[in-house]
Amino acid sequence: MNNQFVTYEIALKLKELGFKEPCFKAYFKYTLSSSDCTLIQLLSPLVEIYGENYLFNNNDDIFIDKSISGDGDGAKCTAPLWQQVIDYFREKHNLIIYVSTYQKNKHLFGVFTYGDKELTELSEWISSYEEARKSGIWKAIELINNK
Repeated sequence: MNNQFVTYEIALKLKELGFKEPCFKAYFKYTLSSSDCTLIQLLSPLVEIYGENYLFNNNDDIFIDKSISGDGDGAKCTAPLWQQVIDYFREKHNLIIYVSTYQKNKHLFGVFTYGDKELTELSEWISSYEEARKSGIWKAIELINNK
């Protein structure tokens, strides 16, 4: 089920862009005391800490899960669903991201500026739908950063 959420790297960039939509999960970062290893976890809110039906938000103070042994920075950012991010770009930045499938292993993404008939960006063929979707989101992030 975790594959329904954007990657940690995309989630961090979205936070920098001002993404503040409520999310079912958040990315937490820990340094394990036993091995100097950094661990990034995609976690749901604990009922004991947050209560019932809680949704994470990038504005919140998100607490560290004390059940993990080590030092934690707590949540680094929320973890939105892929579709939630596509909707965010359309609603907040007037960018439409779409993925088109030609054959089983032929996908491409396009990014349009909402209201324009001109295509802002069109990819080459990509072998998986998921990679095309992720690439489209990265391209939208790049377009916003270059404004």
